Amino acid sequence: MQSLGLHKLAQVSSVTVTNKQPKQRRPAAKPKDAAPQRSYSLRNRGKPAAGAPHQAEPSQEPDPTVQPPAAARHFDDSSVISYMCQQVPEPSRQASAADHKTTTGFSEMAGWLTDSKLARAYSMDASDMLLAAGGKNGHASVFGIQQALAGEEGGTGPLLSAKLHKSWIADVQLLPADGLSLHAAALPTLLTASNDGSVRLWDLSKGCEGMPLELAQTDDLHTGGIWSMQCRAGKIATASKDCSLVVSGLCPEGTIVALSVHPQQHAGAVKCTRWSSDHVLATCGNDMCIKVMDTRNSNGSQQTIEAAHDGCVNCVRWHPSSEHLLVSSGTDPCLHLWDLRHSQQPLFTFQGHTPMSRCAQMYQAEFVPHGSAVACSGPKSMQLSLYCTSSGRTISRGDIGFESAAITMLGHTLFCATTKQISMYKAGSSMSDPHT
Repeated sequence: MQSLGLHKLAQVSSVTVTNKQPKQRRPAAKPKDAAPQRSYSLRNRGKPAAGAPHQAEPSQEPDPTVQPPAAARHFDDSSVISYMCQQVPEPSRQASAADHKTTTGFSEMAGWLTDSKLARAYSMDASDMLLAAGGKNGHASVFGIQQALAGEEGGTGPLLSAKLHKSWIADVQLLPADGLSLHAAALPTLLTASNDGSVRLWDLSKGCEGMPLELAQTDDLHTGGIWSMQCRAGKIATASKDCSLVVSGLCPEGTIVALSVHPQQHAGAVKCTRWSSDHVLATCGNDMCIKVMDTRNSNGSQQTIEAAHDGCVNCVRWHPSSEHLLVSSGTDPCLHLWDLRHSQQPLFTFQGHTPMSRCAQMYQAEFVPHGSAVACSGPKSMQLSLYCTSSGRTISRGDIGFESAAITMLGHTLFCATTKQISMYKAGSSMSDPHT
């Protein structure tokens, strides 16, 4: 495995791996077609003129996201549930002292995930067995990841690959069996939100012609496209282009309904929302602000960080073990780590992960387990950076050979998405003092 470097701040430099011969990626497994391909005739409104030559009727491709009622189709056990039944889940364990080692860098793993139809992933979420990704053109993919996590070499194709929305998917989230399911046997489920303004819940255990069974959907929470979505404790927070934040829930009859609506959450598009606890969430947006609110407060009071970035604030992520800390990214080339108890200025500012002075593309940051460091890629950069959250120093920076569109962490494994492929990296660690 190629190390991505364990550098001290004074020795920060790229560990270039682009000169190595590229891997011979085997083709992705071809998923089933999302829907049968049929042509629909468009009726001519008037009769043709006398003697006019006959013209073939134009055809219109069906929208794969518009499906007949579930009752009219036959759903069988899907490839996802078949895969899960064949796997032996690793037993969960209590956190130990070893888990609190300081993350010092990342090493590339031998396996990767690949789907030729996943042009660009904007969001990923991973569980012990599965990884879901969604993005461009409303496409989503679900992969089985146990073999790749165990060190198996080569590419792994998707268990599910389908167009689930009419426009790009903003966020995907794998939910536990009791997370938001309509019935206890609905295992596993996937929640998706899109720029088409809809939120949809899918039963991944059932499939018909390549499409999962839709359990619930709504497109009336917002008047604009959805930028961000996250579910916690049965409550779905969605952030939209229409400047609003909506917290909704799932009714037993299968409808998603708004529980609370905040129509002017920001003075501009709301770019991201993330829960810290069952009641506290953060939002950020084009007005350069970060807002933190407790949904139990009926008066709508919020903590606001004004001018959090020199431009739009595009992403917020909570520290995994501190309710006072969160990291943000925006259109400026900086990551800011905030302590909400002293939010007049950032606790630390991290720079160097992008060569751009202004970032037109949105990018994400992710905390490593227990929050000792934060990892991020950067727009127009092929580097992966790791920053210490207790000292503010740069721990490591290495060249991964591509610009990553989205990242996510599962335990000590980092997933980085690029065009049609998701690469995997294992976090290296030491028992060194993170404050040094």
